[in-house]
Formats: sequence, C-alpha cells, structure tokens
Amino acid sequence: GMGTFACESPGNSEQEAVMISKDNPWRVGIRYEVALETLDAITAHYAGVKGLEREKPNPDEAVIEDARRIQDEMFTLRHSLKHDDEEAIEALIKKYAPIARELWDSWEQKGDQL
Repeated sequence: GMGTFACESPGNSEQEAVMISKDNPWRVGIRYEVALETLDAITAHYAGVKGLEREKPNPDEAVIEDARRIQDEMFTLRHSLKHDDEEAIEALIKKYAPIARELWDSWEQKGDQL
C-alpha cells in the first residue's frame, strides 16, 4: 500500500533511485514540486531585487517594474501548470532551473560582497 512509499527505510539509496525512475507513478508529482520550487526561487529573487531597489535614495522605477513583471509571469506559470502534465513540467524545469541557479549564484556572490 501507500505505506511503502520510501518511508520504511529512508537510508536506502536504492529505494531513493526507484522513487524517481521514469516509470515510477510518483515521479511526475516529484518533478511538479521541483518545477514549483524553481518558480518560487525566481519569484523570491525578484522580491529581493525590488526590496533592494526601493531602499536606494533614487529607486529606478524600471528595475522595480521589470521585477514585478517577472514575478507576475512566474505567478501565471505556477497557476497554469497542471500537476500531471509531465511534458509542461519538464519543459518548465529545463527552461527555468538554470535561470534560478544563475540568479542564486549571483545573489550569493552579492551576499559575500556585502
């Protein structure tokens, strides 16, 4: 039953691998979560961008507007993505995961400089 869903031996890496194998019925659900986290990471990044810009003595409205537009885009994507549409989920991850990673890296570097 459901109880066997990788709960019985979390330390078992073989079971972990099975969890995300192509024919695993849970796989699309897991990938859906990855897609949402990716969009959320980008949204959070631009929330930070807006916040930093607003704190400046002369905030650049274009920067704020840009960030808001991207956040809206992520919001729309998030809410149009169907949890079982594997093709759309994979396409989204393929397109946005590298962007999220890049933003994260640039953010971390900025953090180091502060």
